[in-house]
Amino acid sequence: MTDRRSFGGDGLTRRDALRVGGVAALGASLSGCGGRTRRSYWDDPPSFDATGLDDATDEPVPDRPDPMPVRLPDERVAALSDRVGTLLAPIPDPLTPETVPNGAIRTEIVEARDGAREARRRMRTLRGDAPTLSVVEAGVDACARAARAAGCWAAIHADRDPDAVTLSRSAALGRMDDLGNALPDAATDPHAGVVAYAPPERWADVTRRRRLVTPEAPSTAANPLRAGRATCDLERTRAQAAVGTDLRERYVASLSDPVAVAESMRAALSALAPRVEDRFRAMHEGETERPQSYPDVDAYLSRDVPRDHPGRRLLSNAFGDFFDFARFAPVAWPSFDSPHPAWTLRATHRSLATLTAFDAIRARIDDGDDLFPADAAAVADAREAALSAVRALAESGAPLDRWTAWRLTPAFSSPDETFATETDPDRRAVAEAFGEYVRIEAVARATPDATATVVDALGD
Repeated sequence: MTDRRSFGGDGLTRRDALRVGGVAALGASLSGCGGRTRRSYWDDPPSFDATGLDDATDEPVPDRPDPMPVRLPDERVAALSDRVGTLLAPIPDPLTPETVPNGAIRTEIVEARDGAREARRRMRTLRGDAPTLSVVEAGVDACARAARAAGCWAAIHADRDPDAVTLSRSAALGRMDDLGNALPDAATDPHAGVVAYAPPERWADVTRRRRLVTPEAPSTAANPLRAGRATCDLERTRAQAAVGTDLRERYVASLSDPVAVAESMRAALSALAPRVEDRFRAMHEGETERPQSYPDVDAYLSRDVPRDHPGRRLLSNAFGDFFDFARFAPVAWPSFDSPHPAWTLRATHRSLATLTAFDAIRARIDDGDDLFPADAAAVADAREAALSAVRALAESGAPLDRWTAWRLTPAFSSPDETFATETDPDRRAVAEAFGEYVRIEAVARATPDATATVVDALGD
């Protein structure tokens, strides 16, 4: 369905009007007036009173909630830690130029080993009360990095075999296929099942896509660096399959009244598909053959603003982040039969919330808000609004709300660093950091409605 915002009552879409106006104003724009402005927002930069800025980020960011219904068992955490040690054991420490004369290869091995050790330390630190997914991410990353170092090391020694570092391609992919085919399993209800099974389904989906570029064996790679990357991918798949199996088995075992949810999820995807397609098409005024592609920011806005206007820049960057995600993530779509319904529903939920957030940000810009703070108090207010919105999600009883809070909480880190470490930050940096608070709040406030939409489709 095309959202035909009329200009002058003649049925033109906003994009039509901009095109017509652009042609009509071409001569004027070439002479420096008329059309969409070419001036810079920063030609006359706004003032910013930094007084009190060091206090603007004092309010603590809430802890990340744990949206997963079960925790990773201690024995799996220990196994991941031991696995890192086993993979790194053959590599001398320190690794000297005499041992590995090639600087690029030596750097690759050392950096991968250091990264593996750091990820393992992070996993050990997080175990306990940290969210399950945070522990899982650190543990899987540690194993993958260690395998990268080990594969590269094995590839430069005639008496070592990079294919023996981890599972073969067929074995690793087979284990992930076994996990993917078992999902989604039983759950408390379909909504809970979406959040419980989306992570391992996502791993299975990404692994399926990676098959197209994964070599048959690390030993067939063109050079030691690529051999290390191949073992990294295979080990990541092995670790994810093991972790995913643990989480599925523990969750199913914890259920007192298990419910089959796969058919409810597939029915929900079918019900949501037309609405999702309409929302994506509305971003382009309905006039595109690729509705999941990056929209025209200037056509999306009614207000004429410079290309480096803070609000326009915020939308442009946010569009880039989201539409890169939407290009590869599965979302509910007509005629699309997803093999991973939980992952597809979670991606659809994120899409609905994000597209609504874009509309809210656009409304602020079109109403004259430059999304640039006048002073430190405005920064503190925007940050508190974002914190309040995320805190409400974290305290929600809805699993998809809590998952979104888990995803958004780390987003405070970058803008907080800008305002906490600079007494008089660059005005462009102020705009970018302030915009992140605006984006976080907009997505968080749009999330409950997106959750309600998905839950209604699930029939919960």
